[in-house]
Amino acid sequence: MAGVVGAVALTGSTSGKAGVNGKPGATQNAVGSGYLAKESGAIVFIQWTQSGRNLSGSAQVETLSGDPPNQSVSTNTISVSGQVNGSTITLSFNGGTKVFGTLSGGSFTVNFPQTDGSLAPVRFTAATASQFNNALAALQGNTGSANQSAAEAQAVASEQQSIDKAAQAVEGDISGLSDTSTLSSDLSEFTADLAQARTDLATVSQDEQTVITESQNGTDPDQVCSDSDNVQSDADTVGSDGDTVSSTADSVEGDVTSLRSDISGLQQDFATLQSEQSQQPSYSDGAPSQTTVNQAVAAANAAIKSALNTANGDIGQANSYETQAYNDAVAAAQAGSCAPPATQFTQPSIS
Repeated sequence: MAGVVGAVALTGSTSGKAGVNGKPGATQNAVGSGYLAKESGAIVFIQWTQSGRNLSGSAQVETLSGDPPNQSVSTNTISVSGQVNGSTITLSFNGGTKVFGTLSGGSFTVNFPQTDGSLAPVRFTAATASQFNNALAALQGNTGSANQSAAEAQAVASEQQSIDKAAQAVEGDISGLSDTSTLSSDLSEFTADLAQARTDLATVSQDEQTVITESQNGTDPDQVCSDSDNVQSDADTVGSDGDTVSSTADSVEGDVTSLRSDISGLQQDFATLQSEQSQQPSYSDGAPSQTTVNQAVAAANAAIKSALNTANGDIGQANSYETQAYNDAVAAAQAGSCAPPATQFTQPSIS
């Protein structure tokens, strides 16, 4: 069969799609008879007239082209000429190279040369034009079924790829939510911030006692007020420590905002996953479940709540240090009848 198709290609005969909408142009009441050869991907129907030993006619060659889901049947009509000599038959397609074969019992076999130099026998059996039409319809029907099956398989594969992609996004979101290392690192900064504030608060208390002692001992007022100014300066340092605590709290608040955004992103991506899964409910391939997502969200919300409690507790502690430092500065100023300290400022909580 490949030899016949090759002969068509070499002679450049007219070709096109077989019939209309994938069906033969005329499938009923076909007349005449000839010889039919069939293979999985092609059929050839030869009709001729004989004058003495000479043969003259045409061949209808139907071959599959392309791959599913875009496979189609192409038709080629070529001329056939030849001779019969007893049981020997010689044929030429479109005036090309002659091929040889044998006649036997209403059929014949012809050897077609292949690209590797070998000969491939193709058997033609006696058949009517209606039988050719039936064979063509079967070839086209198989092609249509193959195209439909391939298209359906592609659609299924595409849906599964969409599900897998959505599942990977959700898995990435869950992994991101579980990583709270940055939040933990920022929370740990409060320890050092508050330790420094306590140290500076101790200095305030120490310098306050110096002023009180000096005022009780009748030390020069200018010296007492100068030392009172030192107490205020020490209190300002504690206030600066409070600002550092507030800055750390801002970092924690940023981490919390990021986590909340990640939670929202996870919920959106999971909604997309559910939408994709609705197109193919039987396919999951280990995609995260609603329970898994709920657990991840609950863990992230718990981390947020804990972080806010810790941060605001430490902010409250820093504010108490600032208040104590301010009160000590006021006490020192009053003891030496000096100028009072500036207004105290406290740090806001975060949410």
